[in-house]
Amino acid sequence: MNLYKEAFKWLGEQVLASYIKGLKKLQLEELEKFQKEWQQIPMQAVRGGDAVTIAGPSAAGLDAYDVVDAVDIFNKYNEKWCDKVLAQSKWNEKCALLDQLIKDCQSPKIAPGNYSPMLSLIKKLLQDSNANINLCTIKLCGLLAKGLRKNFTNQAKLLFPLLTPKLRDKKTLMIDETRLALEMMHYSIYAEDVVEDFKEAIVDKNPQMRVSILNLFAKLVSIERIVKQTKIHRYDETTIAYDKEIT
Repeated sequence: MNLYKEAFKWLGEQVLASYIKGLKKLQLEELEKFQKEWQQIPMQAVRGGDAVTIAGPSAAGLDAYDVVDAVDIFNKYNEKWCDKVLAQSKWNEKCALLDQLIKDCQSPKIAPGNYSPMLSLIKKLLQDSNANINLCTIKLCGLLAKGLRKNFTNQAKLLFPLLTPKLRDKKTLMIDETRLALEMMHYSIYAEDVVEDFKEAIVDKNPQMRVSILNLFAKLVSIERIVKQTKIHRYDETTIAYDKEIT
């Protein structure tokens, strides 16, 4: 029930109305009670920026992004390169070029640059009929968000609604890659940025799409909470260390 309660906070009663019809009477009563008692306050999510998975207490949320130098990829993968990809007549040739870009995008930190040519390329390739090209492009979206973080916020907002329709796909691999890429968007945006896209997707005619988007919403909110807790933990540790130094 926590999932439905959290969704109600962000998406509202009207959006969830058609989705909760299948709940049992007791569950509906619990949700109705929550709706009446919940104190409506602005939902302020924390933008993702720190690592979510912590290896152990000593890691304290250490993020490779904070300690490595940014890699410049946009000088190499520029407009001329993007045109070269589109000019390839065979899908495997396009994928070979995209694989090179994907490999370089796996750097923990990417330097900001001119995104326009690559964003235009991504939009076109997401419409390609070849599934392999789609998979490469979807993976690229997630890696760019993770590597560029807040420098990719505006672009991530534009890509989010272009990726969600892929959750309707019949291929499990396509759904999994799309879900992963959308989850990685938390590095650049937070749920509040794309709440209208969630509202539209959650009433989609495709049942698979509705389930996937609701699960995605819950995952993003969960990630944002962990990020917030990690930041607080790191702040507390820094404060304690500072207090020890001055005492």
